[in-house]
Amino acid sequence: MSRSFDKSTNGSRPAYPTRYGTAQILVLTMLGLFCTGSQCIGNVANPIIHNASLEIQTTLQNITNEPTVWLAQLQQLEEKLRVDGSNWADDVGQIAQRAIGAAGTTVRCTVDFTGRRVAMELQALLARINGQLIPAAPPTVCTVSLEQISLGRIPTTVTFYGYDLRPSELSANVVSASGTARPITDLMTAASEYAVTINLSGNRANLRCDDQQMALRHEGKDVPTQTNTTSAIPITWPICPPSPPPPPRRPPHVLLSRPDDCGGGLTGCRTDRTYGGPCTTGYERQECQVIKRDGGGHCEMVRWNGDPSNCSCTVHYGANAFDGVACDIKIVEIGVQQPAPPPPPCACRNGVLPQ
Repeated sequence: MSRSFDKSTNGSRPAYPTRYGTAQILVLTMLGLFCTGSQCIGNVANPIIHNASLEIQTTLQNITNEPTVWLAQLQQLEEKLRVDGSNWADDVGQIAQRAIGAAGTTVRCTVDFTGRRVAMELQALLARINGQLIPAAPPTVCTVSLEQISLGRIPTTVTFYGYDLRPSELSANVVSASGTARPITDLMTAASEYAVTINLSGNRANLRCDDQQMALRHEGKDVPTQTNTTSAIPITWPICPPSPPPPPRRPPHVLLSRPDDCGGGLTGCRTDRTYGGPCTTGYERQECQVIKRDGGGHCEMVRWNGDPSNCSCTVHYGANAFDGVACDIKIVEIGVQQPAPPPPPCACRNGVLPQ
């Protein structure tokens, strides 16, 4: 069927098909004066609007029934609208191009979700053709560049990918374990409506050990994912390795080993004797061993002298008259216990994030 174009509009919009006579065109024009909004759908007041609406409705139904065929359906719709001389063919082409770009490796949305979002754009186009107003599509996150944020190694950036991520309508927050939200919207940038990036370099978000998640929000709620779950990213502590044990002591070392005795005589034996002296450098006292070897008397350790670095001990001897006692004295020292090395650096060890 041939088409004619109105020269006064530079051919931008086709005129009515030439098969309409002058009287018919006058009648159609009068009908259009009484036709507004969705009432135009299905009548013949404007054949171009009528045909475009029907074609879009058919494509919309096909994509709704099978979201994975969205690209082929859009291409067929664009071709039909161009054949019909409709200006809206360009709008359909733009919807297709946006969907192709958003469905790529950057946004990583599923085919089903992309199809559903294409259907929403077709609904918006259909409403616009018929003079209706519909609210803007809500933002949706398809993927996030990180599965979690570890305080052990804070990333430079984190990026949310999805649809309709209009920066002016979004906010970014860090939420603590107590539920307190701390705004970090000033760290948010967006090159397009498909990606929002939050700059975390140098811990600009001032992340803390009690922080629990980072959320992208719209109208006070977390932006949902394509599976209708929250897009908030958990903030985790690293598993800190245990503190290393202290180094082993140097093994025991005999500092002194000698025999000694005490004779009873007419008055017996009652005396205290000191053995040993300063411990070897790096050692401390461990044992003052007193063993009775002979005689009817007795011998035993009384005390250590001074601090642990002093390896001298006092031994008491006792024997009755005309009796005595012989003993062996042995002093053992051991290496001083060195402190354990400091634990390796680890975020939030003892609840403190290193600066």
